[in-house]
Amino acid sequence: MTAALLSVIVSSAAFASATIAIRLCVRPLQRAALSGARGRVRPDDLLVLRFAPVLIASVVVSLLILPAFLLFEPRGRTETAGLPILGLAALGAALVVTALWRAAQALRATRMLTREWLGRARPLVRPGLKVPAFVVDIPYPLVAATGIIRQQLFVSECVLRVCGEAELDAIFAHEAGHVAALDNLRRLLLRACPDTLRGSGTERALERAWSAAAEEAADAFALDRGVDAVDLAASLVAVARAGPPPALAAIASAFLEEDDVERRVRRALGQPLPGRAPFWVPLVRPAAAILVLAVIALAVIPGSLARIHQLVELGVGFLR
Repeated sequence: MTAALLSVIVSSAAFASATIAIRLCVRPLQRAALSGARGRVRPDDLLVLRFAPVLIASVVVSLLILPAFLLFEPRGRTETAGLPILGLAALGAALVVTALWRAAQALRATRMLTREWLGRARPLVRPGLKVPAFVVDIPYPLVAATGIIRQQLFVSECVLRVCGEAELDAIFAHEAGHVAALDNLRRLLLRACPDTLRGSGTERALERAWSAAAEEAADAFALDRGVDAVDLAASLVAVARAGPPPALAAIASAFLEEDDVERRVRRALGQPLPGRAPFWVPLVRPAAAILVLAVIALAVIPGSLARIHQLVELGVGFLR
């Protein structure tokens, strides 16, 4: 086995090992954050908790493991890899392929759904809209922003019928919050992020919690832009009464999702929510940033990559 091929195998195995190890360390934090009251945890904190294992493992492999092997693995020497390391390498490759497959499927579903909506839509001209907007002739209530780079806003005819002008302003301000926060990009990252421990359900719960937190953040964006709280609450109730929200497989930021109407109405009107988030949750993002910076610092310290190569060689030898 050549040095180049061994580098790929070792890097893939290291990615799988690091992802699983970090996932096991982060899992108690994920569950603690989920046990906190809904609406008390910021969406970016939930995003980092979901994405941290894959992100940190990717940084470690790309900045430490792979460069160490490329620089210090002897050329012209052939080695064999044992079944354990080959199994870990296959798992690492599967995680990467799964992420790419999920991202491709989500983008494909978004493109197909957007094309379907555009086929039965007419342009919507309204002051203050900063993205192309369309009215769609569909039988269910829909307000959703699709796309990542070229975002578009879709509103169904029935929403225009059941909402007054002030309520529509509140809805569009809410969707402007999703657009400004690049929530569809975050949805794509979450959709692509593979499950490192199948069957735990924590990953899916984190994604649902993130979606609820993102909706409330968009509500707060609308209120900060001068939308009246009563109008926002009334728009939520009106759209909910028009029918159940659609379950979208596409990458889209909808105005209403699942059964979050009561909580969002209470929050918009300033009513207190029960419970409180864990005190350490605001430290999640700084801690993740510090870990990434520490890996970068380690990569540029003279002699560190050589020592990392030695440690990895010991691990490879153990797994033969």
